[in-house]
Amino acid sequence: MKSIVLILTIFSIATFCSAQEPEWELITDDYLVSALAIDPTDSQVLYIDGGNGFYKTINGGVTWDTIGTGLNNRPVKLIVDHKNSNVLWAGGPTPRTGVLPEWMAIAKSIDGALSWFKSDSGIANYVHGDQIFGLEIDRTRNFLYAYDNVEPVYQSTDGGQYWKNIGATVPGGKDLAVDEDDGTLYFASNGVWKKGLEEEQWTSISEGLPKDQFGYLSVRQIVATKNSNTIYCVVDTIGNGSIQRVYKSYNNGAKWFSLDLFVSSPSEIMVLESDTNTVILASQTAFYPDTLVGGVFISRNGGNSWAINYNGLPDSLPYMSCENLKYDASINVIYAYLGLFNRESVMRGLYKLKLSKPTTIQDKNTISKQNFFIKTYPNPFNDKITILYDLLKTEFVYLMIYNINGKEVKNLVNQTEQDGFHKISWDGKNEHGEAISGGIYFVQIRMGNSIFTRKVIYLP
Repeated sequence: MKSIVLILTIFSIATFCSAQEPEWELITDDYLVSALAIDPTDSQVLYIDGGNGFYKTINGGVTWDTIGTGLNNRPVKLIVDHKNSNVLWAGGPTPRTGVLPEWMAIAKSIDGALSWFKSDSGIANYVHGDQIFGLEIDRTRNFLYAYDNVEPVYQSTDGGQYWKNIGATVPGGKDLAVDEDDGTLYFASNGVWKKGLEEEQWTSISEGLPKDQFGYLSVRQIVATKNSNTIYCVVDTIGNGSIQRVYKSYNNGAKWFSLDLFVSSPSEIMVLESDTNTVILASQTAFYPDTLVGGVFISRNGGNSWAINYNGLPDSLPYMSCENLKYDASINVIYAYLGLFNRESVMRGLYKLKLSKPTTIQDKNTISKQNFFIKTYPNPFNDKITILYDLLKTEFVYLMIYNINGKEVKNLVNQTEQDGFHKISWDGKNEHGEAISGGIYFVQIRMGNSIFTRKVIYLP
């Protein structure tokens, strides 16, 4: 089992502490889960689209039954009505293998997903693979919102019977957030766009967000905190969308600052209503241009520090993709579709994780912003290992390899380095150029008063 302590050192020493971290539990067979919804009135009832079928559980994932007729498309977003759990909406359909269904941008069920019908009046009929990317609901007003990459944002005030285009002036985007307190919408596309409930126009609130090296600004994910002016978004930092960074605003987007968490292809970011300091983000392992870890990132202090819990996941499958992140506040559980893989094998399915409560509250003065990222790969290694790290400011860096007894093996860096990405390799030799024996070693980077350590395994 992977050690959570070692994983935490990738990000920051000052993270939350728990007496015993819970484990991920697989609750489906080998399903490619494209959509997930939780019944807001019964935490034991979940719905998933499992690739070639639609499934429901009434016992928290112990057993699943195939249900539904008329939904011959694969949705990418499901919503269960918070007032009537027999009502569901499915958005973003693409045809299942070997099926040529009636085109439906949005489908609706009024009998608990037993049957579905077309519910997309007012939404343009697209071609060339264009489709609804997602659905959101404003529970305060019972409004529905759909968004896509062509005519970006639609609104329905009658349960999905008719949809109105309210985003004609905004470029196609990737995510939509609703502030259920005042009805404000936030849209992620070539920046962050904001629209008040009674406003006709969208306003750009992107000042301070960075462009990539090609001069483009692309925002992947966005979330608004209820009863607060706080917004989080995820922005592309390297061209072709391979690496993203998390940003935060305390004043509805008037000013942004970086939380300095690097991720790849994030699929979801959320803030818990019950604890707005808890931020959860799902991403996947990246291999190009450099390796970044994937998984479910959790912050307990508003994004100042982050952790990943790999407990219960197999060591033999170190790489991960993560999608369909959901949280059930009634039982304090997060759900996520995880794809675990190495160069030979793949394991996938819907997992759940009981969130632990912090048992140690760090003094706020000890919680510092993450100021760099470190990753080692491949691990284990038998020829050479690459150490990748990114500095957000110029720092004196001391990078040393230690053996399991704490003895120095080889110093790789001992100098002041500029901000940006840095990469260095170690060939498994000591300071004298002699080959070392196989076993466990530690890569340690020191910067000022901060020390970060990563365990590596050498298999000559």
